[in-house]
Amino acid sequence: MIQTAPSMHRITSQIAVAQLLFWASSFYVFHAMMPRWEAFYGWSRIEVTWGLTLCLLATAAFAPVSGVLIDRGFGRVCMVVGGAVASLCLLLLAEVDKLNQFYVIWFILGVCHSTVLYEPCFAILTRQYGTDAKKAITIVTLVAGFAGSISFPMGYLLTESFGWQPAMKVFSLVCFLSTLIAAHALTEVKAGYPDRGTEKVLTGNQRPSAGFIITTSRFWLTAMSFAFIMLIHGSLLAHLIPLLVEREFALSFAVFAISLFGPMQVAGRVMMLALQKRYSIDKLALMAFVSMGVGCLLLTLAAGNTVLVLISIALHGAGYGVISIARPAVTVLFFGNQSFGAVSGVMSVPFTLCFAVAPAVASVIWRNSNYTILLVFCVMLAMVSVILLTIASGQQKYN
Repeated sequence: MIQTAPSMHRITSQIAVAQLLFWASSFYVFHAMMPRWEAFYGWSRIEVTWGLTLCLLATAAFAPVSGVLIDRGFGRVCMVVGGAVASLCLLLLAEVDKLNQFYVIWFILGVCHSTVLYEPCFAILTRQYGTDAKKAITIVTLVAGFAGSISFPMGYLLTESFGWQPAMKVFSLVCFLSTLIAAHALTEVKAGYPDRGTEKVLTGNQRPSAGFIITTSRFWLTAMSFAFIMLIHGSLLAHLIPLLVEREFALSFAVFAISLFGPMQVAGRVMMLALQKRYSIDKLALMAFVSMGVGCLLLTLAAGNTVLVLISIALHGAGYGVISIARPAVTVLFFGNQSFGAVSGVMSVPFTLCFAVAPAVASVIWRNSNYTILLVFCVMLAMVSVILLTIASGQQKYN
């Protein structure tokens, strides 16, 4: 079965819309509603943010399981069931009255995220299209990059007009709508669809298993290079506003600066499209690592200089925008698309764990020193990531 270009474009566009709504309704809703939960329940910010940490830990823990299920042809089932349960969880969030209930729901949402967000989506697209999946993944991330731009104003307007609990019910409906869109899009994704691209010259025992791939040094060099980048991004995302306020920038400017992350991610992905014919995806990933490191370096020098702050945000955001496409594409380039779901699922564990612990790690560094030391730490991590991925790029395939 070879799908036509219109069929591929139709599936990809529907999945892109589904991802946009999944991210807006089930992930960014946490950030949009966090101040409301603090005010309504009287919980501290640390208590509330533990919900997000548990969510991310659950996603990391269950990502390998989802990857294996997708490799066995259950991608549509995973996404539909995960989306439906996520919709129910969002509905239940409007009814909680205890902190432990809040934590349980966000943990379950984390499990759902391991079946509906980027990781499983990219695994399904890679299984379906092989090396051609990079085009589909790029389109999906370009569209889904605006999820925050939907979630934050939507949450604000709904809450101001009707209250946060009715707002959560609307988010639940949006999540269910995204589930229906994904279910319709994936009706053409067949469980037995043959792999294409990098693996079609390999057959039988020549194909490396996921178990073998995840024991190679190249796998762990690649995994940790992207994980350290996620530690940088998670630290900056959580601390950029207090960092800028501490350096005597206006709060309004700090909010404006952090709001640029989304558009800059999209800009980075557009730039990647323009450069992908000249550079391989691993080289583009290295450029993204350097861009994020330079962004952090400029931020250390930006005392009172709004232009330098905006340039640093642009470099960091554009670099991170490339990462979401580069990680699955580099995985296919280095390890092939055979057992991609399982391989990518295991690789996502350190990636997601680093994002989960990044705010806490950054807080410890800040508490024991200052934000300048934190930024220097981020620059050093970026350098380490460049070195790790450079070494991985130079190794033989599957070694």
